[in-house]
Amino acid sequence: MSLSTKSTGDFSGSETDPSKLRVVIQCFGSRGDVQPHVALGVAMKKRGHEVCIFGSANHGPLAESMGLSFYALFEDFEHSIRTHADCLESMQNGNLQGFIRYFTSDELRQLRAEQIGPYMKNLREFQPDIILSGVGATYFGEIARHCLKIPVIGSRLSSAPIDGSRSPWGLPHLPFGMSKLLINFLEKSAYDADLKLDKIACEVTGRRLYGKVVTRKNWSGSWQVPPRDFDLLAMSPQLCEVLYPGQHENVVPTGAWVLQSAAQTAEAKKGNANFGSAESLKNLEGFLQTHGAPVYMGWGSMVSGTPTEMTRFALKTLKLLDHPGIILGGFARLSPDLLGGDRSDEELLKFASEKVLFLPTAPHEALFPRCACLVHHGGAGTLNAALRSGVPSVITPVFFDQFDHAFLIEKLGSGKGTQQLQKITAEQLARTVESVLSDEKVRARAKEVAQEETRLNGIETAVGLVEKFVSDKVRTGEWVRSLEEEEKERQRREKEPLTERLTRVSGGLQGAFAVVAVFVSLLLFFALQAGQTPFA
Repeated sequence: MSLSTKSTGDFSGSETDPSKLRVVIQCFGSRGDVQPHVALGVAMKKRGHEVCIFGSANHGPLAESMGLSFYALFEDFEHSIRTHADCLESMQNGNLQGFIRYFTSDELRQLRAEQIGPYMKNLREFQPDIILSGVGATYFGEIARHCLKIPVIGSRLSSAPIDGSRSPWGLPHLPFGMSKLLINFLEKSAYDADLKLDKIACEVTGRRLYGKVVTRKNWSGSWQVPPRDFDLLAMSPQLCEVLYPGQHENVVPTGAWVLQSAAQTAEAKKGNANFGSAESLKNLEGFLQTHGAPVYMGWGSMVSGTPTEMTRFALKTLKLLDHPGIILGGFARLSPDLLGGDRSDEELLKFASEKVLFLPTAPHEALFPRCACLVHHGGAGTLNAALRSGVPSVITPVFFDQFDHAFLIEKLGSGKGTQQLQKITAEQLARTVESVLSDEKVRARAKEVAQEETRLNGIETAVGLVEKFVSDKVRTGEWVRSLEEEEKERQRREKEPLTERLTRVSGGLQGAFAVVAVFVSLLLFFALQAGQTPFA
């Protein structure tokens, strides 16, 4: 694979109004990972700041259509998944381990190492005052902070319940708070992946970062370690109270980062394919006028089985409900044109011609409030649009935080979560949707949640925090002085006598031994309860 170095916008680093900022927003992943960051960038540009998105190559058109500069730091996310057979198969089967294996592979690690040189070059040319670092960009953020001395603030779309009250990502819940050990294991695995990248990237950066400068105690990718300055979290406080008990005070839940309904509709009318077209809007309005509130079905960047199987699954669910529906094409490109190879397809196609509208894309903020129920995968972007709409959701998760979001709507009482999408049948999904459609309490609760979600202006809060931080900490020189003091302290510790270093390390070892002792004790306890002799 090779990296596109396409960039747009002014990278001259010219003198500007001191009240105006030069901001880099960097993130990797699906449309749902990127669009909230684009919304944040649009708001910053409206405030007069110079903004450049460093993202996946396939999201350049989205950023540029919204008037932002763009640099293709990462490869085309969708192309990578489509063309890497093992990765696509893992998603189709809901195999989390296989999916993670691809994103921690030697192939991808080498590609990341090749991206670092152009990344540093573009940062030097753009000269940002601050970087907002999101999904998949942790290592790049550490390079910017420690090698180029650029302030980096985390821009999170999700987090984890660090108090150990439950396990994240749909993983098994462990008793006695032991889910904290599972979170620790996940963090260690991610840190170790960065550590391996650092071993080959140091030839470009000129220094080893991980293991010395960046440790588990100050790594910005950690859920458990408080951020160095603060992180922005694109969720409301009411959601965080349910999802992330024990969250650090300097992880700030701002509310969602959203492109408003009017903006999305205007983009669709202009022919922005990310939101539709004038023709698709006309078809959508006609369908809504004829059929009333439909059941929406869309899975964004997720797949389950083949596109044909997904299309058949969606149509069968709607037919069992005998309810009008809108099906979004998404990554799988769902379409009635895929059907025809099965005996049941004729009836499904007849139903589709009478009561179903297929659209490649649509403006969620405009469409969702006009639906009766929203069936989706629970990705961060879709979740926030759904919660803001006042319409109940049925979340059919596939990976990662989507399981947390299914848990969330159950706890909020504004919808239902199912088991993994790959494991449910159309009959099961239809029954779940029907239970939501017929439940007045769920519909009322969805409206209550939406009132609080729409009351907040997450983008305004986030932009205000960034502006204040730059004004108070960056422009005054306080931030860089603090970083330099940390570096001096690290160097001092490296030179301290061996006896002092052993004394300091022993405290950490005692903690590690305590964890092992607790784990072994519990293992023995459960084995004895089961009447078994462990290690036999």
